Amino acid sequence: MEKPSKDTSNPTFSINSIEAGWISGCINDGKTEFCFDYSAADGDFPSSLLKTLLTEYGVLENDDNSNLFGWREPELDKWQIRQRKNSISITIKTYADNTANAALTETKQLNFNAETLIKDVIEAYKKTLWTYGLLGYKKSWWKEFPLAYLIKLMDFACNKNSITLQKKDMGNYKSSIPAESDYIKTLFFTER
Repeated sequence: MEKPSKDTSNPTFSINSIEAGWISGCINDGKTEFCFDYSAADGDFPSSLLKTLLTEYGVLENDDNSNLFGWREPELDKWQIRQRKNSISITIKTYADNTANAALTETKQLNFNAETLIKDVIEAYKKTLWTYGLLGYKKSWWKEFPLAYLIKLMDFACNKNSITLQKKDMGNYKSSIPAESDYIKTLFFTER
């Protein structure tokens, strides 16, 4: 398994722990920091974050929108991610609870260099994979590790776009195992 880089600078995104269906971490643009502690009971934040980034860049079809939700019980955080050329803007709105008429209690605006944020997200997921492993992740978070989204984000970040989806027939798609296996080898078998 390729170990995450040992860069000691402050990452823009980190996953600090996953335990008993809860994930905690932070996102920081150098001016504003937002730390989260989300429950798996009401969603899959790690998978949704990768999917939202890929959707915002047009790599995946936009099947909903570029909004991402995190539940802190009882609070609900709504992340809106927008990319503009070489930057990513994230607005996080915190609501008192997850009911339709919940009061907005806080709004945070963060702005990033897109390349830096995507690199740090990839590194955070690699570190998480190294820390927990695939089965340990599933046991700790109660959901599957978003491996397909991670390798597609890695492919996008390398500007290769070697992993494409081809529609076979109604609702069935095919991707390239040889292209995907290159990233799997990078994640699991390459030592730095």
